[in-house]
Amino acid sequence: NGSNPNMDIITNFAGITQSETSVAWFGSKAIVGFNDSGSFLSTLVTPLPPPGAGNLSFNGWSRSTNANVGTPAWTDMGILPPITQPGATFTDCFGDPVCRTTRLTDFYMCSLGYDSVPGPNFSTILMFRSTDGGATFPVVTNAAAANAGTNFLDKPWMDVKPGASTAADTIHVVYTNFAVGGTSIDYVRSTNGAATWSVPVAIAAVADPSFLQFGQVVVTPGTDKVYVAWEEFAAGGVRTLRLRKSTDGGITFGPPIAIGTVAPSGDGIALDWLQGTFRAGMEFSGFAVNPANGHLYVSYHAGTVTSPDIFAADDLYRYADVFFRKSTDEGATWSAPVRVNNDPVANIVDQFQPGMAVTKKGRIFIIFYDRRNSGGQNYNMQLFAARSINGGATWTNKSRSGKGVFAPTVAAQNDFFVNPVYMGDYNNPSADKSGADGVKTIAAWGDNTLGNPDIRVEKFP
Repeated sequence: NGSNPNMDIITNFAGITQSETSVAWFGSKAIVGFNDSGSFLSTLVTPLPPPGAGNLSFNGWSRSTNANVGTPAWTDMGILPPITQPGATFTDCFGDPVCRTTRLTDFYMCSLGYDSVPGPNFSTILMFRSTDGGATFPVVTNAAAANAGTNFLDKPWMDVKPGASTAADTIHVVYTNFAVGGTSIDYVRSTNGAATWSVPVAIAAVADPSFLQFGQVVVTPGTDKVYVAWEEFAAGGVRTLRLRKSTDGGITFGPPIAIGTVAPSGDGIALDWLQGTFRAGMEFSGFAVNPANGHLYVSYHAGTVTSPDIFAADDLYRYADVFFRKSTDEGATWSAPVRVNNDPVANIVDQFQPGMAVTKKGRIFIIFYDRRNSGGQNYNMQLFAARSINGGATWTNKSRSGKGVFAPTVAAQNDFFVNPVYMGDYNNPSADKSGADGVKTIAAWGDNTLGNPDIRVEKFP
């Protein structure tokens, strides 16, 4: 396990869960960041010591110091403590973690944040930095901040370009800004290892009732090519994946490019509830670059086979499948979708929430939740891993949960502090950024086998 169930605070009312995972791996060291309602309860009940005294944290993390062996060992590191930012009375950490690394010593984790200050409070994107291999995160800065009365910053994502030292690392961050009257995907960067940050730039913006969500950023290794992709939800119901490209390290970006449209899943309404009231409205959850050739890859789930359902849009329930698309010309054009899950096309079960990683040798891994073994009820699920060794043309699938299927709504009913209808919007695996292991990927996910979501971690060959 990536999280230790014995560290959970017991509360019969609120529940304790972990979900929404992100992995960073470099040689022998690896970390997993995750939402942790136990950390939140702990900081709510027992204040953190200085320099984070009184701050709340929704984040936990786990660490491995032998990630380069066949079956790494993991230690639950407990609460990720936010440090009060200059001018703030309190700085709280509110989850949605994404982890990256540049070398054996240096790891980064971004997260939602909130600054309580005299006057207007601020919705923020926090950046945590470790220089001891992920053992501690003593440096915390605001990558972005906006007046919380008129803005809510959501779903941060990042990628990093290693410099000659920590102080020369370039960090690219995107996030969603839900502002009064509209939504934007904003971009900031740091060229000095998270010490200071650029002024936010809107990569895309729309007015209400349209909105944007889940911006993701990737950098082609060894270059200044930066790509930002996101999902656009148009007022008329059309959902489109779009992308912008920078060739100068994020200073300027080219015009938007349409990757393709995405069909809604589940009930097809708003957040796309899947059976069991599982929220799956953000279909786009995987974006990666192949370090071997610079090809770009996206993964997402989309509704395909339908069945009658009087409570769904158009009286139809849309069963989700996982799809993959690629670009071999730096995002200019994109291939037709390839179905990743290999169960029969006519199966009336959901596969959803795909996360993706690509190894140094170009192997593509996509992990996703799958209900094919639910006994025909489309309710219980388990974690599947798909692998392609031919650039995404074909895929093998294998169940990786090890203990069979588990129920999704155990998490929903117990997670009082996060959201009653989800176990996270993403699971983000990682290849070995040192390049020493060119064929394996480490992934983590929320697993309900023990009765509430705990973090399970596994290395995929």
